[in-house]
Amino acid sequence: MTFGRWSNWIAMVTLICCIGSSSWAFATNEWLKDGDPLVRWATSQSEGGGELYALSIQAPVQPKRSETKVAILVDTSASQTGAIRRESFSVLDSLIENLPATAKISLLACDVGTVDLSGGLQSRKSSALEHAREALGQRVPLGTTNISLALEKAQKSLGEQSDGVVIYIGDGVNRSNVLDPARFESLVKQMVSKRTSIVSLAIGPFYDAALLASLANHTGGMIFIRDNITATPQEIGLNLARVATAPVLWPEPGKVELPPAMESQFPKQFPPIRMDRDSIIIGDMKRGDLGTKESKILVHGLLDGKSVDMAWSVKPEAPNPDFAFLGLVLRDARKNGGITMPTPGSSALRELGLLLSNSASDLVRSGRMALQSGDFKGAAEIADEALRRDPSNAAAAALRDAARQKTDK
Repeated sequence: MTFGRWSNWIAMVTLICCIGSSSWAFATNEWLKDGDPLVRWATSQSEGGGELYALSIQAPVQPKRSETKVAILVDTSASQTGAIRRESFSVLDSLIENLPATAKISLLACDVGTVDLSGGLQSRKSSALEHAREALGQRVPLGTTNISLALEKAQKSLGEQSDGVVIYIGDGVNRSNVLDPARFESLVKQMVSKRTSIVSLAIGPFYDAALLASLANHTGGMIFIRDNITATPQEIGLNLARVATAPVLWPEPGKVELPPAMESQFPKQFPPIRMDRDSIIIGDMKRGDLGTKESKILVHGLLDGKSVDMAWSVKPEAPNPDFAFLGLVLRDARKNGGITMPTPGSSALRELGLLLSNSASDLVRSGRMALQSGDFKGAAEIADEALRRDPSNAAAAALRDAARQKTDK
């Protein structure tokens, strides 16, 4: 993976994104059903006996953006060739065609460097945009991609005003300028300061879905995985155009009120809230303060450039062992304030839990081999790690007990 020295569970999310189901990845709220309120407060017991939580929150349906400004960033690195290139261009053409007639669009190509082919924002039917599309088709796929530079230049092409969208079509693999968490946080802050959402279509023989998912999470964007989608390129382009016109609520720092029982919050900066997918925060609960009392969540922020207040009523659910994996996710989130959380929606969090559970079973198999070979201490350590990932794993508990018995002899 090209996302710097990131934690193991983020690397595993990359695998999730690559093998997910044949649907729009991370596009819907997997927790909620029709008729449910647009909020859910799930909880779980922590390893030390406390409580953890995951909050899913979604904005009610809003009108489309009053003004649509889109920077389309097409990856032209060496991995984007042949059928991948043709399909990306088909998606691009459909995307442009389905954006509103009044939309302002810039078109950029990125690999080692980034070129603004359109010379900034242009009208959808302008000759400048048509020439930019022709120039893109003539560009030879070469080199690798500097994704941070590409996003910075795409942001610049949107101009000085806020509330724009960057749509990236490519693999997100960033070999030429590796992003560590500190540099990634700086990039995210640039995007958030301009209220720029990053929407990605991950396409290619391989891709860094963790990077693209994290960008979507912190900027109120979306990520779609081509391998997971049965739709045609034309349908994908149409869907991307719809996403680009959906407004995003940008919470103002310090102006989000959460239930008092929520002791900590990750990511530290409350993520933007969309109407077409939910946003996720996780954290610790105050000990003994779970209860069943209904609480309010209040968010003051900017929606389509206007100041708004939104409120949700929510009750905590009883602790659910299905969310036991939150302890491991929180362990990593605490290291950097959650800036590396690739969880743009409950779909991503749910799949992460499934993968952690499956990885615990893989560890148990390795631990049994260690036990059989006489490495009792190693088997116990493996069992402990498996239980951190899946506290309800009976096989891991049995392995731990067996290894400890052998060690005590």
